[in-house]
Amino acid sequence: MPRETLPAEFRGDRQIQDFAFTWGECTGYQESGDASTVHGNKQLVPKIIRDIPLSGRRAGCLDRADFWKIGNFPAAHGCHMLFMMPVWMAAVLFFLRAPFWEDRPPEQWSGLEVQQILTDSPWAQTLGPTTLVVYLATAAPVEAAETEERRRGNSIVVQPDFDYTDYVRQHREEIIAVGIPYSPKGSFGTPEQEMQMESESVMRVGRKSYKMLGHFPPTQSDPVLRLIFPRRVEPSDKTIFFRLYLPGISFPEREVEFKVKDLMVKGKLEL
Repeated sequence: MPRETLPAEFRGDRQIQDFAFTWGECTGYQESGDASTVHGNKQLVPKIIRDIPLSGRRAGCLDRADFWKIGNFPAAHGCHMLFMMPVWMAAVLFFLRAPFWEDRPPEQWSGLEVQQILTDSPWAQTLGPTTLVVYLATAAPVEAAETEERRRGNSIVVQPDFDYTDYVRQHREEIIAVGIPYSPKGSFGTPEQEMQMESESVMRVGRKSYKMLGHFPPTQSDPVLRLIFPRRVEPSDKTIFFRLYLPGISFPEREVEFKVKDLMVKGKLEL
């Protein structure tokens, strides 16, 4: 069908039109064409999902019921079916696909995926104004990523702190450890700052606040500060909020929040 014969509502967005034609023309085993289209138009995929006409009356996020709605478009929307179905199918598969930490074992994660777990994932955040990483150190994906980093020789941790690992082994179901990597050559701070950390660092879940139980300071062979909090989080909770005082860094007062629903792995809450 020539482009100028498309309905006005479809011609109105030339970018989506080009995207649909590019994808639609890829057939057979033209995997490279599909891949380049997907990666080159990631910003378009959410727009296409939002703008797909459903029964000619509304547009919105798709759910399982929309399989039948799209399959039963009236004839007036045939052109949308013809050109948008491949895009819709790929977009749904893209967004419904399991995350890599559920889809593949840690030894098959790429280096970038390992770093993503430790810096930009449901269990980890990089905070400003200086680059500072805060992660849930006792969560299984984080422990797996740390193990992979050491196995591949990319970790700042030369030898894990035996006291910490032994403590976690004995109390895993009772505690949450928050990890903050420090520079192996840096200073942890003064005893006064350490006392301030112990008195000011708190975890809040809902309306309840919990004091820190203790900590394991960074060392040269294991330069990660680990703060221990009681495990008082349920899958029905919405967020876990930490207010931290971190010795030895600029802007030591830090706040970080994790969404509980994003911390689920195969139905289990990973903390």
